[in-house]
Amino acid sequence: MRHLSRTLAAAAAAVTVLTASGCALFGVPTEDSFPDDYEQALVDTLDASEIVVQHDAAVDGWERASNIPPRDAQVEITPRASEDGAAALLDELLDVAATHSQPLPSLMFDIPDLGVSFTFAGDFEATDAHDALSVAFTDGWGRVSAFGGDDGMSTSLFGGADTVDDAKALLAADLPASVTADVNYSSIVVGELTSASNITAQESLVLQAAIDVAAALEGMNEQLPTADGSAAFEVNSSVHADSGELVHVSVEVRADGLNDAESEDRPAIAEEMGYTDFCHDVEAAAVEGAGETELSFRCVATHVDID
Repeated sequence: MRHLSRTLAAAAAAVTVLTASGCALFGVPTEDSFPDDYEQALVDTLDASEIVVQHDAAVDGWERASNIPPRDAQVEITPRASEDGAAALLDELLDVAATHSQPLPSLMFDIPDLGVSFTFAGDFEATDAHDALSVAFTDGWGRVSAFGGDDGMSTSLFGGADTVDDAKALLAADLPASVTADVNYSSIVVGELTSASNITAQESLVLQAAIDVAAALEGMNEQLPTADGSAAFEVNSSVHADSGELVHVSVEVRADGLNDAESEDRPAIAEEMGYTDFCHDVEAAAVEGAGETELSFRCVATHVDID
């Protein structure tokens, strides 16, 4: 196995320690959540793996200032690795964690040639970890992040599809219940869409209605009232126990004479320039695309509502 040079790994660790120490000098405490012998055991396991191409895990590699999120240790896996081979490596790391009575530090596994990526951090049941891994190897998804805690596993899922129909089929396909029980975030990039190609969701899988809304907005970015204008579209969805399914659409418009106007003047200027009517047209298309699903809509110019 070829791994990152120990010199580079040591240098990276040194930078991390110096950065953390520097923060400590300014009153921000440092955190090193894992004992050195545990971190060394993880490094040894990765070094010994036949499917690991390179990695940057290191002793004290997860030490950080307390105001900085935990880092991911990058682990590149050979494209020849099968799902079973990746699962076997994950099991080895989980065994190391169990032996040391520690959670997994954040490990991001990447198979660049296959477009597959999976990140694990926390405490896992092996069956849950295997379920999350299987989704990463499922056509259309490709990237999964999983965090294991006292309440089970929470996940973030990232997928892609060439067409609207393919995206809806991907969302309709069965996924393991352990993966969908607590979805923190999800997104799907639809290749044939240009107005709103990246459709996201908070605390659920992306709703199919959100895909329909994004499709209904296709071409709207070419219908701007001024030649120098632009519009950025965001389509997000959520599911709440009290309010049910909801699709959120946000549009930000920009144009000369509008961007640099005083905030209190922007609504009137937007109306004069035709951007208020443009927002109304976008909203009407989004409502039609949403069908029976409730829709929330916002149109802004540099953070000021103009609709």
